Amino acid sequence: MEKILKAYGAQQTNLTSTVQKIDVMVEKFKKSGIDQLNISNLTAQLMVEVQKMKLNGFEKKELVLSLLDEIIGQVGSVKEIVEEEISRLQIMVPAMIDNFSILLKQKKQLVKTCCLS
Repeated sequence: MEKILKAYGAQQTNLTSTVQKIDVMVEKFKKSGIDQLNISNLTAQLMVEVQKMKLNGFEKKELVLSLLDEIIGQVGSVKEIVEEEISRLQIMVPAMIDNFSILLKQKKQLVKTCCLS
């Protein structure tokens, strides 16, 4: 994880805590496995961590996808996901990231509008 984060320019101050949080996620999903029902939760958790980094939107998306691939590799037991479901997830996850990103931007705008009036 650390190599991936460093490749995207993670600052040393945030690196340790981010790696620790991702390691906790890995351990959690080693127990439960990753399936089409909980992959959105994992994606959202990764987005929260990546949001703290000073990257543009495309780089954040690529980083989340890279981390997701690494976590799936470490978990090793992707619950009964057949080839058809893997294809669906490869399409679904990038779209989920885009939609989460839109929601976060709208939330920020709402807070600015609501609280600064």
